[in-house]
Amino acid sequence: MKHHLFILLVICYCSAPAQTHEQTSIDLLLKQLSTAGNDTNKVKLLDELSFLYSHSNPREGIKYAKQVLELSRQLQWQRGIATGYSDLGINYQAMGDYRDALIHQHEALKLYTKIGRKRSVAGVLTNIALAYTAQSDYTNALNYNFRALIINEELDDKPTQAVILENIGSVYSAQKIYNKASEYYTQALKINKALGNTAAVARNYGNLGTVLDAAGRYDEALQSHFHALAGGRQTGNKHTMQINLANIGYVYCHKKDYIKALDYQQQALQISREIGSKESIAINTGNIGETYYAMAMDSLAASKTGQLTKAVTYLRGAISMCRELGFDAPLAEYQEYLSRTYYNLGRYKEAFSTMQEYMTLKDSIYSIEKLVQINNLETQREIALKDKNLLLKDKQIQIRQLQVQQKHNERLLYILGMTLLLVVVGIVLRSLYRFRKKNRVLSTEKEEYLRKLEKRNQLLEEIAHIQSHDIRGPVATILGLAQNFNFKNTSDPNNKVVIEGITAVTEQLDEIVKYIITRENNLEE
Repeated sequence: MKHHLFILLVICYCSAPAQTHEQTSIDLLLKQLSTAGNDTNKVKLLDELSFLYSHSNPREGIKYAKQVLELSRQLQWQRGIATGYSDLGINYQAMGDYRDALIHQHEALKLYTKIGRKRSVAGVLTNIALAYTAQSDYTNALNYNFRALIINEELDDKPTQAVILENIGSVYSAQKIYNKASEYYTQALKINKALGNTAAVARNYGNLGTVLDAAGRYDEALQSHFHALAGGRQTGNKHTMQINLANIGYVYCHKKDYIKALDYQQQALQISREIGSKESIAINTGNIGETYYAMAMDSLAASKTGQLTKAVTYLRGAISMCRELGFDAPLAEYQEYLSRTYYNLGRYKEAFSTMQEYMTLKDSIYSIEKLVQINNLETQREIALKDKNLLLKDKQIQIRQLQVQQKHNERLLYILGMTLLLVVVGIVLRSLYRFRKKNRVLSTEKEEYLRKLEKRNQLLEEIAHIQSHDIRGPVATILGLAQNFNFKNTSDPNNKVVIEGITAVTEQLDEIVKYIITRENNLEE
């Protein structure tokens, strides 16, 4: 039985309005559209409408995507043209038309790359990965997902990182590599819990429910799926609701509660038909066929034939749709169950023929070569993460070294400034000492003493004035210039200006000192 997985489209241009019910958002946008002029703002409204309709009515979404493309071409707006291609891809993908989805997404990728829209490039890469996942091309799916993840890690876009991690987990889950699936789902859950994104957390639990189901922990799986279903009903997202309903039916089938299993699977199929999702219709149809097969195997002989006949009808319908979509992984699974059903009906020739088709397709999907390619991609991802961590540590070391050097240089400049200040103070103190000494020698010559005393007082006042005005100014200038020195980049051209300024001010200070000494010598006359 094929699990429905929560693989998510990433909008590549504008964000759709974050409202509880999508129809409310659509009504508001249609009202705004009715009065909008033919400009880029109208393109954005059409884009948001196209994206919202991709969840419930992708045919309508295609109509608005074509309007995005047409108006953007009239405006010669390359970004809008890229958006139109992306919207077409998203809606074709929602309908299960992966060929047209990939054609338009690759056109969007070329344009976004050309105009340098890095975030949009990452979004388109993610959507391309989803189309490859749906076609069971898991090597390309992982390749494009990892490319998108690298860009979003560079942008530090946590919400989108969580989406891509979920999608990678779904690629592994589709291959039944549940340990890897659980690893990536858990990484996404951790990010969404940190962000407080309750809707995304519920979705994560839905995906983890598929892993719990595969492990045989059915009650825990049901709890996770019902949690996710409540979140889907709250947002009104029909696509999400049918996924949850299908997965609940899947678990009940494992619990051999076939009545409940069929009930939930039929609900999922009905919603899939309402939204026109060919992929979901195929999966839900095939899962109902498998449930009838499982029921027949547990039934009494009297009712077994009828249940097996119903299984054939649903399985053949699912196989036809999967072939049309190029949906290889579920196609192989439904072929295997159809072969078993034919065998139990005694239709051995058809059973043998169908089993041969199944074995051929299975070998192409799960070949050793593809498994090696997938492992190589995972290894490249691990190496890239290690290189990223080493680069980060190297930068941190460089920053610490620069900080140490900066503190060392600051201490040197501080010591230089204080030394110059102490020299000036020493000169002044020496002058005062010599003055007092001479004053004692001349104490016996009263008239001469008074004359020289007056002269010395004038000289001392002049020296004091020089100290408070002419000396402090240069010292403050030196300290100010030192703060402008670029210690992080010693080759900074501004550093030369700082050193030249310190030199000029020091020369000025030297002239002041010489002048003080000259004036001091006048005291001896």
